[in-house]
Amino acid sequence: MIIVLTVATANYMFVERPVTQALRADARNSGYSLHAYYSHFVDRRILILDLTDVTTAAPVDLFRGLFQAANVLQARGSQFERVVLARSGTHVYVMQGNDFRSMGVAFAAGQNLVYLIRTLPEKLRTPEGGDAFAR
Repeated sequence: MIIVLTVATANYMFVERPVTQALRADARNSGYSLHAYYSHFVDRRILILDLTDVTTAAPVDLFRGLFQAANVLQARGSQFERVVLARSGTHVYVMQGNDFRSMGVAFAAGQNLVYLIRTLPEKLRTPEGGDAFAR
């Protein structure tokens, strides 16, 4: 029981809470739920960002939320080998941790949102490791 509680607390303190707080600070994020946790809740090398509910969010809101999550985690010094973008627990895309971190840095520096969105597809891979989009 202590192990389960420790794992849950670590996930909450190190990734879920910072992401949730960053998203709640922006009222435009109210139309969806994005959860952050470690792979299998224990592998700190892999971050899962799981979009579980979308009610009134536009695509740009979801992109901005992704960039806000990247920003808050890189500002805290978090580093990951990979970041998995999931939808209700199903892995959809994977990106390298360095790409995720650089997105957060660029967003914090005020990089144009359109540029960040336009360059995102080249960073994404399928869960099996192939190109997510044809080049």
